[in-house]
Amino acid sequence: MNSKQLLQQAIQIIKQDGFAGFSRQVVSRYRRKGKYWAANSRYTTFGSDKVPFRSPAGTIKLYVDPNWPAIGKYAAGETYEPILMDELTTHIDSDDIFYNIGARWGIFSLLVAKNGVPSEQIHSFEGDIDTYCRLVRNLSKLDTYHYHGFVSNKCGPSTITLDSYSKQHSLPTVLKIDVEGSEGSVLRGADKILADHPVLYIEMHPQMLSDKNDSQTEVISKLQEFDYDIQICLNNRDDQSKWQPIDKCDLPQGSVDYLIKAEG
Repeated sequence: MNSKQLLQQAIQIIKQDGFAGFSRQVVSRYRRKGKYWAANSRYTTFGSDKVPFRSPAGTIKLYVDPNWPAIGKYAAGETYEPILMDELTTHIDSDDIFYNIGARWGIFSLLVAKNGVPSEQIHSFEGDIDTYCRLVRNLSKLDTYHYHGFVSNKCGPSTITLDSYSKQHSLPTVLKIDVEGSEGSVLRGADKILADHPVLYIEMHPQMLSDKNDSQTEVISKLQEFDYDIQICLNNRDDQSKWQPIDKCDLPQGSVDYLIKAEG
């Protein structure tokens, strides 16, 4: 946020809450930043990289990259992706088969396990080797499936399609996809799965899609091809954000991300 935007925000707060309200927010902001700094120091300066994350199902401890700049924020108690956390707590049960595409360190795989999904029904996919090693370490106490490679629309030396993977495994009932611009590629390799209408949660990255000669409209069209009902959450890191029908709002542009929920 630039200085002009900060000034406009300050003026708006003063108009609504007066100088006393503005002062309280400033103090609260710096206290929060102090908590973040202290937590960040603990998990980076002092060499510990198993970070506690708050979730609706209780604390989840993860080995993460110690250079990750957001460590302090989440170690201090802020909920990681609260909208998706809530969805994968309230709308999942022991009958579900969960595919975690772009699993990173496995927080959502561990979350659904805490919420009653049996280990053998959890499948995690991660392409980056260092991240994958931490994923395996985090999932070591669970008998889950994990795959090292990128999910795409074609099979290759380091890629796999969801349809080819599902030939050897059960079809998913719930998918979480966060692949930073490769959303369309993942879906184009999943026609068999999409025809079965699992619930999908997709983190959309408009600029990254564009950088890969793809677009959010093409991703949405792919879902509509299979008669999905689509809702979006424009600020999925704010626990007060609401789902909106996709035809009731404008799609974000540029270097932002947002969450799609698609139900058949």
